Amino acid sequence: MRPFRREMMMIFQDPYASLNPRKRVGFIVAEALQVHKLGTEAEIKRRVQELLEVVGSTRSTTPVPARVSAASVSGSASRAHSR
Repeated sequence: MRPFRREMMMIFQDPYASLNPRKRVGFIVAEALQVHKLGTEAEIKRRVQELLEVVGSTRSTTPVPARVSAASVSGSASRAHSR
C-alpha cells in the first residue's frame, strides 16, 4: 500500500481544517516528503523550495497556513503534482 500512496493525491475541501496553523507551510510540505523517504534532508529542503517557488512563495515569505488562501492551496497542489 505504501508505494501506491505516493501516486495518490488527497485534496482537502477545507485547507484550514487540514493544516496545522502552528507550522509553516514549508515544514508541512517537507514532512510529507520525509514520511515517504523521498530524498536526503538537503534534497527535501531543495524540493520544498522549488515547490514554494512554483506557487509564488519564497523562503522568507513562507506563510503559516492561516495566511494561505483556499484557492492558492488547491491550485498549488495540482500544479506541483503535475511536475
